[in-house]
Amino acid sequence: MTFDRIEKQVVVNWTGIPTDIEIDFVDKRVYWMEFITGVLKSSLYNGSDVKTVVSTNMSIITRDIDIGGDYVFCTSYYKILKIHKSSGQILSVVHREPTLIFGLLFYQQEGKTISVSKLPLLFIIQFNE
Repeated sequence: MTFDRIEKQVVVNWTGIPTDIEIDFVDKRVYWMEFITGVLKSSLYNGSDVKTVVSTNMSIITRDIDIGGDYVFCTSYYKILKIHKSSGQILSVVHREPTLIFGLLFYQQEGKTISVSKLPLLFIIQFNE
């Protein structure tokens, strides 16, 4: 479906299995994490300019991604990674957990610092730069 919901449009055609797909409305890119390889990729809305952002070297355990500002956050088994969108550098592990992390939700609110909230199988990251 196109981003205006009027007609169907193939954005990217690939043979991998995505674990999650996110849309970056600021940079007009689509991001996805490949299940088998653990590779984070992106493309422009029209499917051109496909880039490998980073290879996490963590196949099958990268489950969810979300976009916040200049960063992509992704779950990787027991941790949440912070990845810079343009450089692909894994900057830090922002959270560790003794149990498997299946999902996360990123949001920003003025006047707040980073916090991670745990819901059943979901972590919420609140981040203020």
